[in-house]
Amino acid sequence: MSEATGVPRPRISEYETGAKIPSPKTLDKLLRYYLDVRLISFYEYPRIKSDWSEAVRDKHIANFPYMKDC
Repeated sequence: MSEATGVPRPRISEYETGAKIPSPKTLDKLLRYYLDVRLISFYEYPRIKSDWSEAVRDKHIANFPYMKDC
């Protein structure tokens, strides 16, 4: 838990290493934590959401190769 804000610190090791792509709900928790402890700025939020969308799409394509032709 972040002592400064009282916001629970999510378990992020799998997400930080790229081993797992977070769900939208988990991503929101991670971003809230990062914003609260000032690891990211508010202005980085759109870029992070965009990167997340691309990662989800890429992971989907990797798991389902037929999507590459679409």
